[in-house]
Amino acid sequence: MPNQIAVIGDSDFILGFKALGCAPYAVEEGADLRKLFGDVVKDNPLCIFILEDYALKIMDLIEQYSQASRPMIILLPDFRQELSVTEDLLSRMTIRAIGQDIIKGA
Repeated sequence: MPNQIAVIGDSDFILGFKALGCAPYAVEEGADLRKLFGDVVKDNPLCIFILEDYALKIMDLIEQYSQASRPMIILLPDFRQELSVTEDLLSRMTIRAIGQDIIKGA
């Protein structure tokens, strides 16, 4: 049975997920992130976790899959950096789903 959860990130970040049985995809220096993401999607996981800083580089690809039921793509904030992409994305999703931004309280 193939892994149902894929994790895209640097080698330090994905190490813990590998221990949990997830399919790790390390982003190496100078790697083609678009190709790596395509390879992950071809493996047909139910869910893809991807670090925010890598997701920013391929947001157009991620948005192509955002309307599909599979794979579910979840951006993970990197505790080592200050980014708010995940919060903004969740806000847009809740506005689309219920017509109101309950994440930011506006």
